Amino acid sequence: MMKRELLLFFLALSLHTSYQAAAQQASINRFVQTEGMETSGVAVAIVDVKTGTTVASYNPDRLLTPASVLKVVTTATALEVLGSHFQIATRLQYAGDIDIDGILHGDLYIQGGGDPTLGSEFVGLNRDDFLKTCLTALQKSGIKQVAGRIIADETCFDQAGISPKWLKEDLGNSYAAGSYGISYADNTYRLFLAPGKAGATPDILRTEPDIPYINFSNFLEIKNKDSAFIYGIPFHNERWLMGYIPERKTEYELKGDIPDPPFFLAASLRKMLIHSGIPVSGEATTFRRLTPTGDFQTDGRTTVCTCFSPPLTDIIRETNVKSNNLYADHLLKLIALTVNPQASFERGVDAVKKFWKSNNLDMTKVVMYDGSGLSPVNRLSPAFVTQLLAYMSEKSKYATDFYTSLPLAGKEGTVRNFLKNTRLEEKIPLKSGSMTNVQCYAGYFDKDGKRYAFCIMANDYLIPRNKLQKAIEKMMLGW
Repeated sequence: MMKRELLLFFLALSLHTSYQAAAQQASINRFVQTEGMETSGVAVAIVDVKTGTTVASYNPDRLLTPASVLKVVTTATALEVLGSHFQIATRLQYAGDIDIDGILHGDLYIQGGGDPTLGSEFVGLNRDDFLKTCLTALQKSGIKQVAGRIIADETCFDQAGISPKWLKEDLGNSYAAGSYGISYADNTYRLFLAPGKAGATPDILRTEPDIPYINFSNFLEIKNKDSAFIYGIPFHNERWLMGYIPERKTEYELKGDIPDPPFFLAASLRKMLIHSGIPVSGEATTFRRLTPTGDFQTDGRTTVCTCFSPPLTDIIRETNVKSNNLYADHLLKLIALTVNPQASFERGVDAVKKFWKSNNLDMTKVVMYDGSGLSPVNRLSPAFVTQLLAYMSEKSKYATDFYTSLPLAGKEGTVRNFLKNTRLEEKIPLKSGSMTNVQCYAGYFDKDGKRYAFCIMANDYLIPRNKLQKAIEKMMLGW
């Protein structure tokens, strides 16, 4: 009797599972037939994380542009390689001798470790926190004057802060800020423009923080349109303001990238020390600026103080919830540092591919040029993404850290309006990815005691983005 009951139970379970998979597949099939999607690149996969089995799909092996969904690859790899408690160190050091009067006959060095959170508002830090820590440490060390320079040592990363595969139109804006061995204050400034009437060019008021050496060429126009951009390239102080801002009675704010973050930090520290009564006779500079002459010291330096970033779990949650490009690209390079003396985009990608290949994921069709997904020529497949998500759910010792790093639909970050006011609100942790003609999602959902990983990718669609998002919501509600 017991055997018969067990047989009936497993038969019912099998029928229910088959029915559920059929319903998921039918929902996907209806989605891909959405009017206006006929010529689009669409791919979907749903995987049972326990078994790794694909239960429903459409073009799961197709390579498409993932946009910020690529961040799940970067953040998952960072957790696996670096560990959840990993912290990044930035050190204040000096080379030279301190005489009896407290005068340092030598240079102060800021040794970067690739920390994207130094002075970052996104993890609740004040821009001046690091500077104040350095000031206090110098005062305790007995240094009352610096008869030398302030030198930023950013050499843990190479000098390519931006990927060559990023679009020119993105460069100069805060979301495309470069990732350097020393990054500071999110490598971002705010530019404030005066209000004005339609047809006029708005006056530039100030930048916060103050960066007096940036030269703005202002081609903005006040118009009933909000489409303004800052253009420029790393290490050059020329910036062009292009586009339109709306007519308004209050100040208008734009965000741009700091041209040379290591230099800006060195200059900021020099300024604070002087204002606090510690004279500095030399100028602020960086290893990049000094490299042609080699006029710096690489060893034999004494550490005055060390500042640590928040733990990696905090950095990864910020990366995924707010889709922070700067943090993601730093994570990619920090992964590279585990196997290379100096990090770069290329070395980071190579380290990511080697790690997942060693864990039996197929990397032959992964096309990756950064950690953030900002490059439009990155390519992933839903099959790969869902297998990675399944691994993180079932095999990773950081499964909970990764799962909780993803924002909840209808509640947080870039998905706060997705699936809002539906039965799935606050129940689906997922990462979104969007750029021009790209809309993607990847994450987890639970049903009938099972957990599934999913990935939805749509490229080159011809319908409005909000209509596409509604169609995706409808599909997911049918799962």
